[in-house]
Amino acid sequence: MDRPAPGNPVPSLRAAGPAWLFAALAAYCAATWLDANVFALGAHNLTALRLGAGVAMVACLRAGWQAMPLIAVLSLAVSLLAGPAGLHAQPLACALSAAASDALAGGMAAMLLRRVFTAPPDSVPDLFRAVLTVCLPAASAGAGVIVAQQAVGGYVPPGEVGHLFATLVMAVSLGVLLVYPLYRAWTSQPRPTHQEYRWVAGVLTGNLLSLALSFNGYGGCVYFIMPLLVLLAYHARLNGLMLALVPSMTALAYSGTTGFGPFQMPSMGEAAFLLATFLCSTTLVTLGVALHNRQLLAAGNVGEMWRQKALCDPLTGLSNRSRLDSMLETELRRAQRSEDVLSLLMVDVDHFKAYNDAHGHLAGDACLQAVAHALRTVVHRAPDMVARYGGEEFACVLPGTPEQGAAQVAERIRRAVADLCLAHPGNGPAGRVTVSVGVATVRGGRNAAPDQIIEMADRALYRAKAEGRNTVSTALPPLVCPHEGLRLPGELLRLAWSRSYECGDARIDAQHRQLFEMVNRLLAAFLDNAPRAACLAIIHELLTALGEHFRDEEAMLRSRGYPDAEHHAELHATLLEAAGDLAERYENAGLPLSEALGVIAHEVVARHMLDDDTKFHPYVQAVPEPHAA
Repeated sequence: MDRPAPGNPVPSLRAAGPAWLFAALAAYCAATWLDANVFALGAHNLTALRLGAGVAMVACLRAGWQAMPLIAVLSLAVSLLAGPAGLHAQPLACALSAAASDALAGGMAAMLLRRVFTAPPDSVPDLFRAVLTVCLPAASAGAGVIVAQQAVGGYVPPGEVGHLFATLVMAVSLGVLLVYPLYRAWTSQPRPTHQEYRWVAGVLTGNLLSLALSFNGYGGCVYFIMPLLVLLAYHARLNGLMLALVPSMTALAYSGTTGFGPFQMPSMGEAAFLLATFLCSTTLVTLGVALHNRQLLAAGNVGEMWRQKALCDPLTGLSNRSRLDSMLETELRRAQRSEDVLSLLMVDVDHFKAYNDAHGHLAGDACLQAVAHALRTVVHRAPDMVARYGGEEFACVLPGTPEQGAAQVAERIRRAVADLCLAHPGNGPAGRVTVSVGVATVRGGRNAAPDQIIEMADRALYRAKAEGRNTVSTALPPLVCPHEGLRLPGELLRLAWSRSYECGDARIDAQHRQLFEMVNRLLAAFLDNAPRAACLAIIHELLTALGEHFRDEEAMLRSRGYPDAEHHAELHATLLEAAGDLAERYENAGLPLSEALGVIAHEVVARHMLDDDTKFHPYVQAVPEPHAA
């Protein structure tokens, strides 16, 4: 910190540290030498810039009022030993007044800053309040010492006293406005980036070029200095800006000593006042723009932080439902443009209410956090998203992931949560926290909205729960409607085949694919408003193929020794009877084809194949097909 907290005692010289104090006093000696030898516009302390006052203020802020005597002694020594042309050009009275001026202005500015501001100025109103309540009073006191000595000693004509006082007030204020922000920026902000350094170099080069032109016949070029500094204020932080502002203002102050150039006036006092006015106004505007831009960036960062918080679940740190809906909509549009695939997983903690009742809500929150961490560990690709859907339910969006890959991710999630080994006696045989996962996949994203794919995954999740929990269930095949914008009753859409549906038996897989194609033929007939007789013919053909497939599948399962072969045969009989009843109702009782097609396509063919047939896949793939003797 560059100043003590309110109510704390002022730090001593020892508290500032010997190394820091030595560096501060060395900087003050250098600044005093520049004021007396480089920036002097004439004899007897007339200058448009007094950097020594700014360095003295920083030293008093850090070390307290005890630094004032040291500052006065050093200023006097520098003035007498290294002043211009020795003692004859710098009378002792002038050296004493300059020393007293810096010590008084620096100490008073430090004291006023402590009293007026509880925190360092960081806004445009703060900047101008600091100028009015800190810089001007301190500068007036410091300038008053010099002007009084000059007037009493007869070194300045009475008509020039006003210009001398005003010029010195701005010179001292300018020293504070340049040194204090430079000190603050380089002690409290990160170092500039390479890009910022390039901007600093470019602006500084432009300013020096404008300065050279303005003092060599093109006086108007001096006004390009301020726009370049304002431009830099939008591309660099305050520490980078000060690297260009301080050299620009010091170079301009030095140029005035060689001839006032664009600041020529009838008298030296008026020219010096005009030069000091330009220096102060340029510095104030540049600092004001920099502080305002800093506030805008800070407000933008805060706003972005709150926007991110608004899209995150506070308990788990995952995305929330709002962000999930937004990403689903975006990914569905992208999948439609690129004809890509999109998968969604719905994950539910099994019997979570019982866990909360047994362990309490704090333990329940810890459980949800652990599950969320497990999900993030498994689902970690850059385009993927893990969100808390609500309560104990989570969702995972997997762009570009087909059905089989999504099912594998879901299984890894199930195992990862089970491997947490969180005790849960109310979760049946498992005895620990487990999850059920529903998987839904769409291809192309056509005619699909976020709520539709969520509903698909939800239905798959409910089936996983119905099957005993701690399992993964896959939704019906990805749905693609051949007519854009057409909404069919019963969610009738084209069935898309995937290799992940194959069980490994060539005949059964071929029959499954044939059934898919026949269902799609029936759907096409419905969409084309084909005659009832043509649709009925396809239905009878489908039922015949279905009966033949069921018989072949049952025979294959019995030959492979599948333990549930008889139960599977009973399911076949029930489904075939239901399909035949629907066909009869369509033919005789005027049942809408959409309703019959919905049941036959989804319940008899797709749902049975994905829910019931998948149960024998591992067994069929593990047991080699028997060869004929």
